[in-house]
Amino acid sequence: MPVEEYCLGLEALGQCAVSSDPLLSIGEAIAVAALLLGFYRFSSRLVQMRWRTRGISEKTVFTLVCVSFAFVFIGASLRLFGRPWTRVPVAGYPVSWEIAAGLLLAITAIVLGVIGLKQARLKPRTAAHYLADSQDIVAAGDERALRELGREIEPAVAAVTAHCRDYRDRSAREGPVEADAYTRACFALLDVWSDARFCNALVCGCPDTVAAIVKALTEHAVHGDGAALGAELVNQAFADERSVLYSEARVSGLRRQKAFLKSMFGDWELVDSPVRPLASWDVFRDSAITERKVQRWADAVESALGTFLENGKHGEAVFRMRQGLETLNQVCAAVLAERERRAAPWVSVHDQVFEIAAAFRTIVKRIRTSNLPVPVETTVENYDPLQDETLHGAIAEELFNFFGLICGSADHEFLDWISMGPWKELFEEGELTNNLRALQVRVAYHLTLKVDDNLDPRRRFLPAVTRMLLVRYPLAVLEHNPKAVIAKDLEGYFVAALNENFPQVWREDRAFAAQLLPDNVDYDEVKAVLRIRHSRRQTQSLQLTRPHDEQKGSRKA
Repeated sequence: MPVEEYCLGLEALGQCAVSSDPLLSIGEAIAVAALLLGFYRFSSRLVQMRWRTRGISEKTVFTLVCVSFAFVFIGASLRLFGRPWTRVPVAGYPVSWEIAAGLLLAITAIVLGVIGLKQARLKPRTAAHYLADSQDIVAAGDERALRELGREIEPAVAAVTAHCRDYRDRSAREGPVEADAYTRACFALLDVWSDARFCNALVCGCPDTVAAIVKALTEHAVHGDGAALGAELVNQAFADERSVLYSEARVSGLRRQKAFLKSMFGDWELVDSPVRPLASWDVFRDSAITERKVQRWADAVESALGTFLENGKHGEAVFRMRQGLETLNQVCAAVLAERERRAAPWVSVHDQVFEIAAAFRTIVKRIRTSNLPVPVETTVENYDPLQDETLHGAIAEELFNFFGLICGSADHEFLDWISMGPWKELFEEGELTNNLRALQVRVAYHLTLKVDDNLDPRRRFLPAVTRMLLVRYPLAVLEHNPKAVIAKDLEGYFVAALNENFPQVWREDRAFAAQLLPDNVDYDEVKAVLRIRHSRRQTQSLQLTRPHDEQKGSRKA
C-alpha cells in the first residue's frame, strides 16, 4: 500500500480518512488571534499584573499568535498542491500544521485564563512588573480596583517587610550595602501602599490584608520600614466609619475581640516604633468628627495605656503616650472650631466633648489604680514641670489643656457636665493613692499658674479657667477626706486671687473681666460681690476687697 494512504504518511498510524477541508482556516485563526490579543489588551490592570508577574507579557502573547498564524499559512500553502499528498510524513500534510496552530492558540488561551485567576506572584525576576502595575492601579484611584489590589497583595506583605528587614540587618553587620533591584522594589512597594486612597480601601474592604500588614509591622517595628503605611492605615481607619475599626466595635463577637484595635495599639513594640499609631490620626483634616470616632480613639488610648503600664519604660517613653493625649485635645479643638465656624450652640458639641472628658476620666482612674513608680514627693509650690518626665506630668498637662479648651464656653451647665467626670475622679471620689496624689499636685500647679495669668492685672491671659473653677462650686462643703485636701487648697488659692485682683481687673478692663465669669455669675461693682446662681442650690455670695482708692473715696464721702 502506498505511504500516502496512511495517516500523515506514517504506517504506524494506520489508515484514516483524509479530509480536504481545512481544520483551521486563515479566517478562523485571525478571529481567535484577535480575541486573544483583545483579551490581553483590554483585561483589567490586576489581571495583566498577574500575567506580567509570571513572565507573560504582551510581546509573548503576540509572538505565540504570530507563530500560530505561520502554522496556518503553511498548512494553507500545502493545500495548494492538491491531493494526494506524497511528501514527507507529518510535515508534508496541511492537517499537521493546522492542528499545531489550533493547539498553540488553545494552550495560549488556557494559560491566560488560568493565570488570570491566580494571585500575582512577587519574585526578584518580576518585582519590577509587580511594582509598576501596583503603581498604575493606585494612581488610577478606582475604588473597586484598589480593593482587588488590596486582597492581591496579602501574600506579598510578609515577604516585602521581611526582605526590607534582612537588608537593614545585613547593612548593620557589613556596613552600607548597595541595594539591588529587588530590594529597591520592596522599599518602593511600602511607599506605594501608603497612598491614602489605597489605605482607605484596605481598612474598608480588606481586613485580612490589614491584619497581615499590622503583624508584619509589629515583627519588624524596630527598623521603622513601612511606618508611613502603618500611620496612614490608622488615619484612614479612624477617619472612615466604614472601616474595620468600627465594624469590630458593633454588637457582635468582634466587639469583645477588637482585633485591629488591640493589634495596632495593644502591642508596646508597635506603639513605641516609628509607626507612631498614637500620632497618626490627622484630626484637622477630618471634616466629620463624630461621637463614635471619639469613642474609638478613647479605646485606642486606653489600650495603649494598658500596654505602657505593663511594658513601657516610665520616664523614658512617656512621649509616646503623650501623643495620644495630645490627639484627644486636638479633637476637642477641631470640634470647638467647627462649632464656632457654624455659630452653633454649645449643646451641639456636647456629645463629642463629653466623650473626650470620659476618656480623661478613665485615664485618671487607670493611673490611680496602677502600679507605676511613684514620683518624688512634692507640693504645688515646689513642683517644676521642666524637670518632670513622668507619665503623671504628661497626663496632668494635657488634662489642664482640656480644661482650658472647654473654658471657651460661658455656659455654666455645659462646663459643669463636661468637667464633672474628670474633676470628681481627680479630686473628690475614690481612694487616694500615691499615684493619684502626684497627679493632683500637677493639675493643681497648672491651674494655679493659669489663675495668676487670668487675674493678674499685668498679664490678663486666656483661657479663662476661672469659669470652670467658679462652676465647680467654690465654698462648697466637700467631704472631709484626704483626697479633697489639694482641692480645698486650690479653692483657697483661687478665692484669695479673686479677692485680691478681680475688682482691679474689672475696673481696668471690664470686657476682659467679664470673660472670666460663666453666665451664672454676676459681679456687683458697688459692693464688690460675686454672686453665683445655682439651679439646685441657693445663690452664693463671695465678698471681695474693693480697690484702695475706692475705699478712700467712700471714707471721704
